[in-house]
Amino acid sequence: MAGDDARYVFATYARESVKNRTGVEGHYKDAIMEELETCILPAFAHRDIRSTEHFGKATVSAWVNLMAKTKVWRGSRQEMSPKTLKNLHGLLSSILREATQEEPPPRDRNPCESTRLPRTDDDGVIDDGEDEDMCFLEPSEVQGGVDQFDRPEDKKLVRRKYATGLRWGELTAVAKRQVFRDPKDGEPKLRVTRAWKRRTREDGGGYYLGKPKPKRSRRTVRLDEITYQEMIDDGLNGLKPGDLRHHNDKGERLPYSTFYDRFVVAVRRAKEAGTLDPDQRPTIHDLRHSHAAALLSAGRGLTYVQRRLGHESITTTSDRYGHLLPPADDGPLGTSSSMTVQGTAIRSLPTARIVRRRSALLLSRPTPRRMHASKMITDWLPPLDVSGDVRRMWGLPAWGLVADGWPRRRAR
Repeated sequence: MAGDDARYVFATYARESVKNRTGVEGHYKDAIMEELETCILPAFAHRDIRSTEHFGKATVSAWVNLMAKTKVWRGSRQEMSPKTLKNLHGLLSSILREATQEEPPPRDRNPCESTRLPRTDDDGVIDDGEDEDMCFLEPSEVQGGVDQFDRPEDKKLVRRKYATGLRWGELTAVAKRQVFRDPKDGEPKLRVTRAWKRRTREDGGGYYLGKPKPKRSRRTVRLDEITYQEMIDDGLNGLKPGDLRHHNDKGERLPYSTFYDRFVVAVRRAKEAGTLDPDQRPTIHDLRHSHAAALLSAGRGLTYVQRRLGHESITTTSDRYGHLLPPADDGPLGTSSSMTVQGTAIRSLPTARIVRRRSALLLSRPTPRRMHASKMITDWLPPLDVSGDVRRMWGLPAWGLVADGWPRRRAR
């Protein structure tokens, strides 16, 4: 295949589509490219993007159904979560939509727009609309997890993440100069001015300290007195202005994966101790969600939560947490009893607990368990008459898919 025909081979067209996207940070492009190479190209790489036979409702639906049954690995074998599948379907759809918008367009319609995705619950019925991606923890549950950490620094990190609602990259980038008592009103505050950012592969990979994005993420949040005093007692004043408050014991960036391993152990211990429900699967980021829910349960409005969390748009805040607000015909939120997490002043959460599904993580090193999905795809490809080159792609060492899909837990 040569000339213009070669340009319309899906693998070539899709890679160019991702490469030329604007307004997307480099490391996000890397992640998108990994998803493309891992989950989409093995089925469609050598197909012609102009062909209605290669890209029709039937072929896209077959791919969706297969991915929905694919077993992925995240601690144990789980079926791919609906959210992960929705993201992958969205990526394929965006590429095909681009093909309909060229001048002249190589194809007239986007078959993804007429493809139905699997329902999000086990019975094929849309549930009550609550976001299945988040697990809201009450203060007592957070404390139950905190108690299970061995390292004092880990305990403090969890308490501060819950008390501030900062993102992981923001909290682990906090230096002494960012924590202060405002002389204007005497309130302790934390100025969020930087976060850990990931370099692209072209720039050598790794992390660096940069300004948070979007712009609204550069903000100042008030600290409660107990959290501030704990930081002072913990030696904050003895640090240099640029010293990291949370680090890897060498004054350097604390990797998420390093802390995550210890977080998983603490969650397991909390379940064994009976302080956390066995059906819950909280993540580190759920501490931020729980912070937002606590603010709403204390009567704060969505605009306040938006500004404190650093969301660029109020729509983001509303979409994620709007279901926690009472219906319009309900009375105002009842006063919730004030609770603390080892002194962290934050209110209890009279809200539903919803189990989070983590998005898929793509790894470069395969294992026998992760290759289970490869076999399912390979078994599926022959009926679609895909070339042997595509099938052989599944044997490449670069393949690997990791994710989890935890069962939905209804509100109590």
